[in-house]
Amino acid sequence: MNKMVYGIVRFLAGVAREFGLRPRRPVASVRTPIMDAGVLPSLSRPMPEASEAIGQRIAVTAARTLGWVLVILALAAFAYEVHASIQAGGYRMIEAGALWFGLDVESLNLAQAIVQRFIHPYLWDPVVAGMLQWPAWSLLGGPGVALVLAFPVRGDQP
Repeated sequence: MNKMVYGIVRFLAGVAREFGLRPRRPVASVRTPIMDAGVLPSLSRPMPEASEAIGQRIAVTAARTLGWVLVILALAAFAYEVHASIQAGGYRMIEAGALWFGLDVESLNLAQAIVQRFIHPYLWDPVVAGMLQWPAWSLLGGPGVALVLAFPVRGDQP
């Protein structure tokens, strides 16, 4: 039983070291041989630079994941556009606004109301409405590819 507990403690200590946590001096009244050996780290207070590194890794992973989700959605929109073009017998562009309208009209109206009331009324008509006339695959694929290229997978990152 003691070997199993010691193995679990060593495993948790390795995981804590992986995330940049370091052992803290235990309280004098609660001392065990495992604590004296420095195997049991304090999980309550990570080093500031370690928590910043962890937060940065999470942000990079989230941005990269969002990029890939946008790329996959752009490929789906492109496949839908190709399918619609084959059905029509010629090129048929699927506008981002038409696709959004077909998927969820309430969220499109809500986005318009938020932009016009809380940001700026002229931002919707020339800017956002113009962008919603672009092909759906380009409006999704552009930011997706930009995020994937801006946050590449490196050897030291997950």
